[in-house]
Amino acid sequence: MTQHLFHDPRLDEVAKIARRYGMKLSNVPLSSGIGAPAPGEAPGSLVNSPISATPSKQTAAAIPFTRGSTLATMQDAQLNNMTPGQPIEINLQTNAYLEYITLDTSIVAVNTDANEVSWQADGPFNIWGISGIQLVDSANLPLITPISGFKLAQLNKFLCDTDQFFDPASDSGFFMDPLPGAASETLVAGSANFRLVIPVEVRRRDALGAITNSDAGKPVRLTLTPAASFAAGADTQNNVYVTNAPATSVTLNVQVFQTYWTQPPQVIVSGSQSTATVASPAGLGTLGFIRSELHKEILGGGDGPFQLTSVGLIISNLIWTLRLSTDNERDAYTNGSAINGGYANWPAVFHFNVNDFNTLSLGQDNWLYEMSRFYGLRNGVSAVAGTPGTLDAGVFTFGPWWSGMFNAADNFSTANQFLATESGTKLQSVNNIWGTDSASVSVDVRTIRPISGATLYA
Repeated sequence: MTQHLFHDPRLDEVAKIARRYGMKLSNVPLSSGIGAPAPGEAPGSLVNSPISATPSKQTAAAIPFTRGSTLATMQDAQLNNMTPGQPIEINLQTNAYLEYITLDTSIVAVNTDANEVSWQADGPFNIWGISGIQLVDSANLPLITPISGFKLAQLNKFLCDTDQFFDPASDSGFFMDPLPGAASETLVAGSANFRLVIPVEVRRRDALGAITNSDAGKPVRLTLTPAASFAAGADTQNNVYVTNAPATSVTLNVQVFQTYWTQPPQVIVSGSQSTATVASPAGLGTLGFIRSELHKEILGGGDGPFQLTSVGLIISNLIWTLRLSTDNERDAYTNGSAINGGYANWPAVFHFNVNDFNTLSLGQDNWLYEMSRFYGLRNGVSAVAGTPGTLDAGVFTFGPWWSGMFNAADNFSTANQFLATESGTKLQSVNNIWGTDSASVSVDVRTIRPISGATLYA
């Protein structure tokens, strides 16, 4: 066998090793740069090659429900010239999956004698009575126990559910005459327009908590009850106006709309491919509830400990409202007070225990700062509910701690910081010193009954 000789002794040594082990040289394709074939034989098949002209087909993931579906609205009712104190039940029209309900409320006042009209502190929202709004699902289960229009306005401010994290008084369609805290003698004094949203769905990102509403024989039912009287009076919760009502007449009208998810098509065709859709919202069967508790253990002040009863489910928020002994006024806030002393009757530092362990100790000032930043309400604290961009006096919420991890209310997020409770969980107000004018504190609780924990926390 002819042996090649190499001038370079290193190459000659390599050749000897190759001959020893029977190794042979083969032709190597010339490189044309990045991506050129490596030394060795060409692959026998290009079926699985990235440059194959006919790559293997991969099964496309199903299109999420909220992308295959469409958000739609329909009008369920228009109620004109409603009678004070008289409830009206509305059967919502059938759809696929109900997301929320909107009340477009109009108070039309005629003040021909130029009375000096001003709103009560809970106005104009208290045109819906102290138990003015209730929602029951198709199985006759109360989703929202009877609450007032003022409480619904607070839920609109402080919940992070679908379209709830906004100040109703900042809505572009909001109007009230006179302005909050003022008086007016105009011909339309005592008139207002505002929108309130009744929450159903828990999270828009995946339609978690939207409910089936497709059986006309078992409708979702909304009950609306106006205030017992449209007259003036000293009762903050039950009188719409202070001292004088509009001279001639007050008319209450409302339009009721529902927003819902349509049923998506089974498949969506794009080009030559058909992709299946997810047919229903995430965790269908998940329900969100509003429960309201009234605690009078604090009557007359003192430390009055009390325990919440709305336990057993997941809690996303609590809203606290302190009322005083004088005609149900909310606790008043005084600017320029000593640290943690703006409220004379709310505890300087509020303590909240879970199963006898202190989880929150909140000073008045820090609490107000956190709420203002979290919800974007930067215009201070107002005694009157209709002041745009303000916190309402006497109202506190756990939203900044229980409704997310970041400095913004966002209903697209996961269930960060929600509180999981069992039937025996103890949620307590303890070691809190209430002022002597304290009468009661109401606690509005947003609870969630998920079909599964995996769905809620996805």
